[in-house]
Amino acid sequence: MKTTISVTDLSTEGYGIGRTDSSRVVAVPGTLPGDRVQVEFFETSKGLVRGSLLSLIGASPDRCDHPCQHYGEGCLASPLGAYSYQSALEWKRKNLGETLRRLGGIDIEVPPVIASPLQWGYRERVELGIEIRDNQWLIGYQFDNKIVPILDCQLTEEAVRKAVSSFIERFANEPVKDRKDSSGEVARILFRSNGRDGVVAVLFLNVEYEPRIDKLAEALTSLNLNGWEIRSVESLKQRAYNSQWARSMGETTVAIRHGGATANASALTFSQVNRQAAALLEAEVMKFITKGNNVLDLYGGWGMFGLSAAGQGAAVEVVDSNEDSLLAGESLARATGLNVRYQWGNLDQAAAWSELPREADVIILDPPRKGLSSPARFWLEKYGANRLIYISCHPAALARDLKQMPTYRLQGVQAFDMFPQTPDLETVAILERVR
Repeated sequence: MKTTISVTDLSTEGYGIGRTDSSRVVAVPGTLPGDRVQVEFFETSKGLVRGSLLSLIGASPDRCDHPCQHYGEGCLASPLGAYSYQSALEWKRKNLGETLRRLGGIDIEVPPVIASPLQWGYRERVELGIEIRDNQWLIGYQFDNKIVPILDCQLTEEAVRKAVSSFIERFANEPVKDRKDSSGEVARILFRSNGRDGVVAVLFLNVEYEPRIDKLAEALTSLNLNGWEIRSVESLKQRAYNSQWARSMGETTVAIRHGGATANASALTFSQVNRQAAALLEAEVMKFITKGNNVLDLYGGWGMFGLSAAGQGAAVEVVDSNEDSLLAGESLARATGLNVRYQWGNLDQAAAWSELPREADVIILDPPRKGLSSPARFWLEKYGANRLIYISCHPAALARDLKQMPTYRLQGVQAFDMFPQTPDLETVAILERVR
């Protein structure tokens, strides 16, 4: 069905939101608040209505030229790239406040979002899908369970961008001669800056397609990479947790730096994708740490926050489930002489929470996008410190968790534009125990 709508808001995916004449809410990729558009819409599961843009009748005054050719081809890696940067920051600020009110029952003043020093070319790593469809290789971002092919990505740092383009060029217009049908997703590939002006790659290959390993290895070898690794997986969804080494070449480690020290870590070690914005985020968190604090840094990775807290005179324990991250952090702590203890713990499991120390003055929480588990919230309610510093990349998950921890009161928030040109943001929330 075709109709004309006025776009008034954005969804959490960055799709424009408007209402039809019958008051049905429609989400339309490629549209922005202030646009008047003709769309064709269809109903999907749970009554959600999605639309496709047919024509732009009237452009939003906040529209600007999107610098990436793939945006017009359906790639939604940078859905806010056609939105003026200040307008995007203001939308993120308002969305955070509205989400906290609607889902968390919290009415709090949200200050302006701290802008990213870089608006493009900020990502130090990127992961793409590799699919075989209609006897062709397709490499790009995945949306709605299918890959939208790209040749380039302007979100990434320059060295990573060049590696991505070179890899994709190897497969451009090259038919898959030994397969007559659509095969689906073959692999995922991670390109990452190694922190030494170079790039490394990790390719996760579906075990069903191991006969193609020579072709993929040949393509990786042809690139100007410092090193690469191919890992075999039974499920691409579980690639970060369950993969087996298959082949590698060169040096695949990345440099993690802190306080003048450097640690060599696995390319799968977590770090914030936006280095410059991460430094601003780290400084904000340190405002709430004082000398002599006992600090528990949960989901702490290699300890970006924990090491900084120790540098301010705190005694710190970092807990994470990634052994490579813990090893990197221990190396940095030794090199800098900081008072940081590292402990393995799978905080997705209830048993890990029962083993945590209960004498912390401050707890730093930086959970995955889905937020805290029920056992985590239960433990924090019963044994948590008087102050929690919660770092969240998902306003809805943050609002839900805050609502379900009534012994804490939200004192303030500060959001950072860690992911420019996307609807995502990173938020520091300060909670104090009230009973």
